[in-house]
Amino acid sequence: MRSWFDKSRSPIGLDLGSHSIKLVQLRRGSNGGGPWSIESAVAMPLPAELPDHGAARIDVIAPMLEQALKQGAFSTQEVVMALPSVDLKYKSLRLPEMNVSELDDAVRREAIDRLGLTEGKYDIQYFDAGKVRQGDENRQEVIVLAAASATIKHHLDLLTKCGLHALAIDVSPSAIFRALVIPSEHTPPPTHIMIDVGHSGTNVVIARGNQIVFFRTIPIGGQQLDRAVAEHLHLSWATASQLRASQRVLTDQPADLPAGVGSAPDSDTDHRQQQAVASAVTPSLADLGREVGLCLRYFSVTFRGQRPESARLVGGEAACPLAKSVISQGAGIDFEPVTQLPTIDQESCQSKFPDGTAPAQWATAIGLAMRHLTQKHSTRARSAKRGATRELSTHEAAA
Repeated sequence: MRSWFDKSRSPIGLDLGSHSIKLVQLRRGSNGGGPWSIESAVAMPLPAELPDHGAARIDVIAPMLEQALKQGAFSTQEVVMALPSVDLKYKSLRLPEMNVSELDDAVRREAIDRLGLTEGKYDIQYFDAGKVRQGDENRQEVIVLAAASATIKHHLDLLTKCGLHALAIDVSPSAIFRALVIPSEHTPPPTHIMIDVGHSGTNVVIARGNQIVFFRTIPIGGQQLDRAVAEHLHLSWATASQLRASQRVLTDQPADLPAGVGSAPDSDTDHRQQQAVASAVTPSLADLGREVGLCLRYFSVTFRGQRPESARLVGGEAACPLAKSVISQGAGIDFEPVTQLPTIDQESCQSKFPDGTAPAQWATAIGLAMRHLTQKHSTRARSAKRGATRELSTHEAAA
């Protein structure tokens, strides 16, 4: 096991999604400086019939995680993981200004009331988004995230069953921010919007400086796009998914398609299929773009902030050929798919990421691995955690 004094390697970042699991470990160069590189990375698809929640889901995932750990030959059993978005409840709250200890109590009370939580059955975290104006008053904007304690226990049991030690249970907005944004002390602080288009939905994260100020999950993702193609072309979901995968432009290795689906590049059949897929997915992508535009409007009105300096597109669906153009048009801002992570050596990405996958698909896992590289271990000091939640109930190991 890696020693706490070995700062040359990260813990494993475990992104447990609805469609796949990804594990990544980072390594620092021998001189201790420069960007981090990919030490090991493994991705494994999850079965389509996997239960959405609970112990039954964990029972299916456990042997697959054990296989992935062996395949990756990771040099540590220490892991930072994020709960799947489907297991989180969240809400933005606007509270009177108060000190930190008072805010903790107020957030807990408001979260239980506004999210309909059973006291003692949920763990609660929150982003302190900062001060906002409401009429003539200053208010405190916070983003509350809650997960059932039983769900967290199921995931901790999974890690223990696989011989892993959980350093922290994180949340994906923090991980995405950590992977994509380099700390800045500029005044005024730069604003960034990041959207993570996954299989079951899309996470929207807006950050101002080193602070996350907005988070929302939109229920539009690869699953909805597959369904649209399947219905439009009268295909099975599996075949529709494979067909879409073959048309992605950010990877170099198209999927193997069943007989009769797909054809040689530039053929008439291939062109007709591309047009049919485009027609099928465009309405859903346009809806997603409009929803992202509403998120930007909320940010602009609430924080009276400047237009984002960067708009970045990550996640498994970042490679969808139409995602950039259609989402950008609907949102009113030009999104760019992430092709290089700012803190990670590009050459190691090309050599270590399996199956030619793009860095955009690994942002969450890499951000999880970076948690203990860029932050102190204290869970209570907000200033110690760039883009992190304040934890009212914590599952993080002591320093």
